[in-house]
Amino acid sequence: MNESRHDAGRPCGRAMAAVAAGLCLALAACGGGGGGGGNDQPPDVPDPTPPPISESAFVTTTDFVTGSYSTINLVDGRTATDLPGETGIVEADNGAVYFGNRVYILNRFGFDNISVVETAAPEAVVKQFSTGNGSNPQDMVFLREDRAYVSLYGSNDLLIVDPTAATGREIRGAIDLSVFLDPDDEDGLVEAAAMARVGRYVFVSLQRLSNFASQTNGVLAVIDTETDTLVDTDPDSAGLQALALAGQNPVALEYAADLGRLLVSVAGTFGVNDGGIEAVDPFRFKSEGLLIGEAALGGDAGPLASVAGIKVYVVAGGFSANGIKVFDLSLDPSKGTLSASDPRDLGLDLPFVPSLAVDGARMLLVPDRTLEAPGVRLVDTFSDSVTSAIDVGLPPNIVLVAPPTPPTVFVSTTDFVTGSYSTVDLESGAADSDLPDQTGIAEADNSAVYFNNRVYVLNRFGFDNISVLETEDLSTAARQFSTGNGSNPQDMAFVSDSKAYVSLYGSNDLLIVDPTATVGNEITGSIDLSEYLAPDDADGLVEAAAMAKVGRYLFVALQQLSDFEIITNGVLAVIDTETDSLVDVDAAAAGIQPIVLIASNPVAVSYAPGLGRLLVSSAGRFGIEDGGIETVDPFLFASEGILVSESELGGDVGPTVSADGRKVYAAAGGFSENGVRAIDVELNPSTGIFEGAIPRDLGLALPFIPSLAIDDAGRLIVPDRSLEAPGLRFIDSFSDDELTTSPIDVGLPPNAIVVLYP
Repeated sequence: MNESRHDAGRPCGRAMAAVAAGLCLALAACGGGGGGGGNDQPPDVPDPTPPPISESAFVTTTDFVTGSYSTINLVDGRTATDLPGETGIVEADNGAVYFGNRVYILNRFGFDNISVVETAAPEAVVKQFSTGNGSNPQDMVFLREDRAYVSLYGSNDLLIVDPTAATGREIRGAIDLSVFLDPDDEDGLVEAAAMARVGRYVFVSLQRLSNFASQTNGVLAVIDTETDTLVDTDPDSAGLQALALAGQNPVALEYAADLGRLLVSVAGTFGVNDGGIEAVDPFRFKSEGLLIGEAALGGDAGPLASVAGIKVYVVAGGFSANGIKVFDLSLDPSKGTLSASDPRDLGLDLPFVPSLAVDGARMLLVPDRTLEAPGVRLVDTFSDSVTSAIDVGLPPNIVLVAPPTPPTVFVSTTDFVTGSYSTVDLESGAADSDLPDQTGIAEADNSAVYFNNRVYVLNRFGFDNISVLETEDLSTAARQFSTGNGSNPQDMAFVSDSKAYVSLYGSNDLLIVDPTATVGNEITGSIDLSEYLAPDDADGLVEAAAMAKVGRYLFVALQQLSDFEIITNGVLAVIDTETDSLVDVDAAAAGIQPIVLIASNPVAVSYAPGLGRLLVSSAGRFGIEDGGIETVDPFLFASEGILVSESELGGDVGPTVSADGRKVYAAAGGFSENGVRAIDVELNPSTGIFEGAIPRDLGLALPFIPSLAIDDAGRLIVPDRSLEAPGLRFIDSFSDDELTTSPIDVGLPPNAIVVLYP
């Protein structure tokens, strides 16, 4: 996967009011510091080499006479070439997109259809449907399995399609883009090309060429997917306005969630250095201008791929000779704008490079169409080292990274006396309960995070260790390491397999760890957070809890309680993961300043890519409706205020999760009784700030809800800790209807939930 998926769960203990703390401490289930060390490791610790990513690459191929496709096993580089069991699945001019365990192959000029292939059985086509004679489909963006948009190069219609409909009935409607046609355009086409979805909006690049010649700036048409209507991005100007680009001829478009920006390759006039890479704020519907120009890149800008919000790779050159350039990004938080370093050349001299992709191990996949030995090259984006080409049959065209299927839910469980964990297959709904083959892997106070084929179980108060599980065999721990007696680990955030941060509730140190190091050497350093200790804090702890990583920056919630009592507003400490140093978010004030929150006692933090915002649940004083869900701009390092208050939510706020930027779900209530609320979000593009509608109650009356998660199919996963029948409940995030008639039994009551790919 391109992003780590994790939900650390709600912290217990010090995060609760004193009245609740007594109960929790009695059950040995709270996070309030205390003694007890962890086992350094379980028996028979295997080699610490990190496991490979179990993703695969799907590659369409073409020699411009015929087309085919292949897959690459990204574990060992083995390939299966020329997979089609019949002709016509992939044609000579092709594109491809991935969604929901399927690859959609767009057969373009002269073919005008879309083939649907299951990643689990890619040899055969599930179905194929026409987009209309002469339509020339270019890109496809999904809202859900049964609803997608298709951009056409040969028509001004943006198709609305349902790929699950009966054959011949897939096209459900269209959106007319001709309003954006340039008056001097002789061919009468807007040339709709690449698309990207950000939350409820889809951005469609319109090249606006006239008989293939660039004569005016490109634009991004903005579609409101809730209404299937065009958005006027500049209401003060006459007519319906698209998002105006600074450059001409947009040829590639990507939403870089870790930057909160659309990156647009504007090629301008081919052969002339008049384009570059443009940054666009998708929440203010505004271009921020060129990050880097074609003169610096050394030729026409082509496909691009961003990596963790830290660097960008770009194809640059001409049609017959391309190179790959990489530049680093830096953020000016006072303005929220990005800047680029001078580009570096990877030293690849290639023919036309039609696509780029990045896998979960941060390997860049580059199509090498060299006639003598075509194939796909892998670039290690940490070192920029390049492999030789992996043969995929015909010259490669479009490269996609597809996760293995089916995805699985990992759930840690606890009755506050003992702990365990289970899994649920998201395809069949079958549960494997109480998987540990030995005690001590998951303790009574636990949480869990997932990153790159490994699950990390954090054993908290009184246990102070982290168990590392490989998804290939979840019954045992690959290793277990201590975080220090009394440390009480709360959350874990990753930079790579070999570098992560661990927040501690019983210490002011933020640990830097290498889970792949030799046993006993996992802790490689720490960052002192005591800079943020409130002057009148009697317990001497900042109470570091939940964390979220956005690009190169890590945001650490500090509750700043004093013996369980609130004495000041909560803050987010900001860590530069490139330098392992605290970031001063307000240089004008004395000292190193954190992000100061509006409310107090932040109990949960998550990054919502579709909103480009951190969602911070600030519970305030338990039992008093003085908190809410706060939005924080991670690029301006500033709180935007309360999205929805606890008085609107109807109780103390807990974990939250965002459904594609369309809505936010939150647990709310008290320790003994919680409900789940749904909040629709609305963007004010003039300010770029989101507003929350009045919350809707989903009608669930549950005990304490420690975590929430959402899978790729848009199913909200809710732990039901009812004593009579505990388990997992599933909610359709499109309708808010419950999909489970009764909770799926996972053994002990569920605690922390993560979605993983075995």
